[in-house]
Amino acid sequence: EARPQPIPRLSAEDARLVGVLGAAPVQLDVLAETVRQPVAEVLDRLCALELDGVVEQRPGRLFVRL
Repeated sequence: EARPQPIPRLSAEDARLVGVLGAAPVQLDVLAETVRQPVAEVLDRLCALELDGVVEQRPGRLFVRL
């Protein structure tokens, strides 16, 4: 039986970013504007969070929280 992966401990910055996300996809540019961070930095964090199984990227640079 497969066990669910534990949720990784998030930094305050990552928690803020994940808090903006929900079940509805949010575009990368909107996320960056909302958290007032450069797009490149937000994308870097989102990629790490995707590898940790916290968020998922959808087509069109859209992201959702898992």
